[in-house]
Formats: sequence, C-alpha cells, structure tokens
Amino acid sequence: MDTTPLTLLERLRREPNDDDWQRFFELYRPFLRGEFLAHGVSPSDVDDLIQEVMLAWHGKVKEFEDDGTTNKFRNWLRVTARHRYLNHFRDNKRWHNRGQIDSYFSGIADPASEISKRWDREHDMKVLQAALERAREKFKDQACWPPFEMIFSKGMTAAETAAALGMRIGTVYVYQSRVLKYLSELVQGMIEDS
Repeated sequence: MDTTPLTLLERLRREPNDDDWQRFFELYRPFLRGEFLAHGVSPSDVDDLIQEVMLAWHGKVKEFEDDGTTNKFRNWLRVTARHRYLNHFRDNKRWHNRGQIDSYFSGIADPASEISKRWDREHDMKVLQAALERAREKFKDQACWPPFEMIFSKGMTAAETAAALGMRIGTVYVYQSRVLKYLSELVQGMIEDS
C-alpha cells in the first residue's frame, strides 16, 4: 500500500533525524539571513539571530499544531523572528539601526501589511530556491536532471528536450515527474500552493 510521505514539518514533530534538521536549516537559513541583512541587522548579529530562531523551533516543534496551512508555520516563523530580534538586542543592549528594524518587524507582525506579504513572497522564493539546490544535488548524476533543467530553467518544451537529448517524450515526462514529486514533498506545507 502506498502511503503519503510525511512532510518535513511532520517529521520534525514526530521523530526527526539529523537529515531532517539539516534540510530544515538549509531551507530556512538563506531566507532568514537575507531578511535580517536586508533590514539593517549587522552581519555580526545575523548568525546569532538565525541560531536563536532555529533553537526556538527546535524547542517548540513537538507542540506545534499544524493545521495543514502554510500560513500557520510562516506566521509562527515571522513572529518568532521578530521576538528573537527584540530579545537579542534588548539583552545585548545593542540597537543598530533600531528605527529601520523596528519598523520592519512591526510591519511583519501584521499578516495583511505589504511588508508581511513581501515577507511571504520572499519566504516562498528562498525556500523554493533552497529546495531546487537540494534537488540538483540529489539528481545531478541521474538521467532525470537534464530534462528537468532544460524544461524549467531553459524554458524548452518536452518535445524539444526529448529531441535534444535523444530520448522519447514519455521518458522526459517520467523524469520531470520524479523531480517534481521530490520537490513537492520537500516543500509541502512550507510554501503556498499556487
């Protein structure tokens, strides 16, 4: 019997292994780093803040109630990043660019604000980019990666890809499907379906 694979968030809640935590870190570190740096957090503080957010998730993951919506986790991440930022700078009595950063983190607290909507778009884009990198590493030495890359990166049709690689169009679709399935499982529950 075929069972639905657990999402990364579900695995982290139930019985995570080191690969699950590494995958989560690889998906979220680039996003958090980019957000913190883009909004005035000094490079010397960014890694500390990322670590604090990751530790907060590690401590809360077992009690996190996932209702199957992407927004619940993103909202948790948004609020946690804001609180970790405030606690970090209050505890260390260092407020670099406080006005700019306070304005940003106040804006992301409101899910309807433009800042919050931009956070969501950036979040989805960075998580998807990280997932694509992970897929590239997983499939780079397999026959399914070149067709996928030709279709999604170069915009070629399946027929053009089949002709260029000397394979049947059905094979191109099968290879494309394998990579898409992996990507879907990797980001399930983490980015908006659109």
